[in-house]
Amino acid sequence: MKTYLLFLTGDVLAKLYKDYGAKLMEANVRSFLSMRGKVNKGIRKTILDNPDRFVAYNNGLTATASSIELNTQGNIVSIADLQIVNGGQTTASIYYTGNTTPEAELRKVIVPVKLVVVDSAESKMLIPEISRFTNSQNKVAEADFSANSEYQVKLEQVSRTVLTPVEAGKRQTRWYYERVRGQYDSEKTVFKVHCVKHLKKSIQPVNALKWWMPPSISCVGKASLRLQASARRNALPNSPKKLTTKNHSTSR
Repeated sequence: MKTYLLFLTGDVLAKLYKDYGAKLMEANVRSFLSMRGKVNKGIRKTILDNPDRFVAYNNGLTATASSIELNTQGNIVSIADLQIVNGGQTTASIYYTGNTTPEAELRKVIVPVKLVVVDSAESKMLIPEISRFTNSQNKVAEADFSANSEYQVKLEQVSRTVLTPVEAGKRQTRWYYERVRGQYDSEKTVFKVHCVKHLKKSIQPVNALKWWMPPSISCVGKASLRLQASARRNALPNSPKKLTTKNHSTSR
């Protein structure tokens, strides 16, 4: 087995899909899911608005082959039994965008490709495994994408400087705002001396609504509040002001 890293322009990839269609992705775990999905719409938008950024935004393709032929300069001139095992949505989205929108500049679209050449004796075992593992990853929640926003960073900074409210007979503790999922488990040993009130970013919008909204909204339950929080996200302040004693509601 040998692995090559290469780049294809969008027009070359579109021609491959035009010539071979679904046969190009028989080893893929999914066929094309249409342009109506959120991700494929995003691919189309990048192609039309920022084709030169495609290589930075897109994860690229993983493909397999039974053999390749190189010229004297070391360039690939032919590929046998090409299969796109990961990146089928990218491939088809590029083709359909170019096919339906003449102004799409596919030549400016650069797609990174990992090409794995697998011996025919091993292909039945290896290709399904390559397809499986390249299509597997830890789930990324929608809330994870906002982890590095200015608002979240500032809220984390504020949480490190504010003590919890004073309660009779109890020691004041520090807040720990988990801006990045898994961050608390990685850093909790740092706080062995000080007990920490652990706040998760994923519930912060819910708590904000509990704080700002009238009782008729605050009492509807977490699931409904998360939906409302998502809908009202743009209405939240651009930067956190301060944590007050009313933050005790977030530790429940």
